[in-house]
Amino acid sequence: MTAGTVAGGPGRWSRAVSREGPAAREAIGAVMRAAALLVAETRGLIRAPLIAPLLAAGRRGPAGDRWHRVADACDDADRRTASTLFSIRDAPLDGVDHEAAMRLLDDAAAIITPGFEPEELGLLHEIALLAARRAQGSYYTPRNVARYILARACAVLDADATPRMNAGYRHAGTLRVIDPCCGAGLFLSTALDEFMRAAPGGETPEARGERLAHLAAHQLHGVDVDRDAAHVAAMVLSLKAREIAGTDDEALPWRWRITAGDGLDPSLRRAPGFDLVLGNPPYLSHRAIGPGERERLRAGDGPTGTFDLAMLFTEAGLRMLAPGGALGFLVSNKFMASDYGERLRHLLLEEFQLREITDASSLRLFRGAAAYAVVLIASRPADRGERGEAKPVFLRTMREDGCAVASGEADPAVFRALPGAILTPRLTAGSGVLLRKLLAAGEPLRAATIRCGIARSGFARALISDESLARLPAAERAAWVPFLGTGDIGRLELSTGRARYIQRSWLGAHHARTLQHEKILIPGMARALSAAIDPGGHALGRVYYVAAPESPEPVAYLAGLMNSRVLTWCYELLFWSVHLAGDYLRVNGSYLARLPIPRSAAMNGARRDAAARIAVIARGTRTGPAAGVEPSRDDELDALVFDLFQLDPAERGLIASDLARWRAATRNATGPVPASRV
Repeated sequence: MTAGTVAGGPGRWSRAVSREGPAAREAIGAVMRAAALLVAETRGLIRAPLIAPLLAAGRRGPAGDRWHRVADACDDADRRTASTLFSIRDAPLDGVDHEAAMRLLDDAAAIITPGFEPEELGLLHEIALLAARRAQGSYYTPRNVARYILARACAVLDADATPRMNAGYRHAGTLRVIDPCCGAGLFLSTALDEFMRAAPGGETPEARGERLAHLAAHQLHGVDVDRDAAHVAAMVLSLKAREIAGTDDEALPWRWRITAGDGLDPSLRRAPGFDLVLGNPPYLSHRAIGPGERERLRAGDGPTGTFDLAMLFTEAGLRMLAPGGALGFLVSNKFMASDYGERLRHLLLEEFQLREITDASSLRLFRGAAAYAVVLIASRPADRGERGEAKPVFLRTMREDGCAVASGEADPAVFRALPGAILTPRLTAGSGVLLRKLLAAGEPLRAATIRCGIARSGFARALISDESLARLPAAERAAWVPFLGTGDIGRLELSTGRARYIQRSWLGAHHARTLQHEKILIPGMARALSAAIDPGGHALGRVYYVAAPESPEPVAYLAGLMNSRVLTWCYELLFWSVHLAGDYLRVNGSYLARLPIPRSAAMNGARRDAAARIAVIARGTRTGPAAGVEPSRDDELDALVFDLFQLDPAERGLIASDLARWRAATRNATGPVPASRV
């Protein structure tokens, strides 16, 4: 909320909703209509208050009687404003817990002050439905981020000199905008503000009113699966428009093109299309979607394997664009490198035009979803001849204060040349050439050989210390095994400074079967790619491993390679785009499976000797609280792997300089990087 609202307003409202439990969900649609009327009165849009006196009178009388008087006031407001915004008669009055509804409305009234802005109704709605909206994959968008997305999408239209964009036409013409997952209408109200702010000088109230009517009837479109959210969006836009109109008339005559429905409806993709498609599509994995709905989404030309809703909305949003139009979405960064995002990446690079990517991970916008945000800007070519045209892709980083800074640009042809068309913001023409050489010099591991330890939620609470283990009866101790987590695995080191144990029942079938086998271990998140050798006997947390019986190469040789500067550089170049907050790398099996592994069986002479020496160095894995690798061995390992890939001095220098530059950027953003891999 803005500075004008009561301090602690969001927290108070959240606590109020939590207090009412399920009753809040039943009542919130009607409560939001009454709250919108209170906002209109508080901001002077309705001259003679209707609902404020009822609430100011306090909680006298039965809640049911108070609620019906609120309903009468809302009906009266609709008559006075010539609208259908406020009436709660279409909400089932008998099905609403009147006491809960009135308590919520009283709490809202304590928050809604003269400084409370119409857009903040959307925030109240989002907070009230937090659990339900998160279950739908929906996350609130900060207003400054919505303004940024609109500005960058409009900048693309301006840069392309779209004929309909001359003389600031986007502000006064027929530019069509849609948010296919509009929620409470933040992107649409942002567009309304922007389009009306750039009015020509000396505009009369009549002309302003005509422009508002045109925007409502023809230019701004929204869809949301939540009927209440769609109605809140219409209320927000009407109150904003009334303030912009600046007249004494109480009427709210606008009929906004906002509907409750499916933003993936194919009818939205029909000509003439939209000039701007904006939004924050729901981030929801296919696993969280019901089987019937999942199969419906996969029908026709839908996805065939893993997917998330944001990916489908992005594909649909691109196809909603008119020729020359631009899309601006806030999405998870996972699509940039994941296997299931490959289809979308090819679509962006071949049929449409990828224009900008802004890393917004520092803002932590998708809290609780293990996903980090980027702003994606793309455009539809004005004619078919422009498909795949090599417009540069601009790369930006959004700081924690919401300001974005340029971080480079890339040729989309370089992205297209990468395996799976991975989008990596660290790619340059020179690094692209070297990367292709490295990928050709080795074979990837089979993804099926790379396993993950315990990924089930709650396992951390099942861990016990060695002191707790010692207190168990001797007969029960056999059911517990030593445990290693992500933080216990470093570069050729296993830290055993904090002994922990977990019951065997937590282990999956493969994990239990290979428990005693030697393995290479790679932590699921780290500041730099690292690996160590487990001699066997450890249960593993979110740790990736390759067991010796399934490994195509000796475990020690693989461990040495994984700790080299060469594979560190490859991994960070390819998969930095999906990094976690705090500049930690996200590690998973499908990413590791893309790394090039020179096959030792095909080597002879000096290269075979180098591979053998790499394994010997890796066998130096140490354990203990102060484990680590001696710098001289570190340098020798890197030199051997350089020789293995047959890199010349210039290529070795490029890897060294890139890693040093990336480390410096990380250090500036998050503090020092552990010295073990600087």
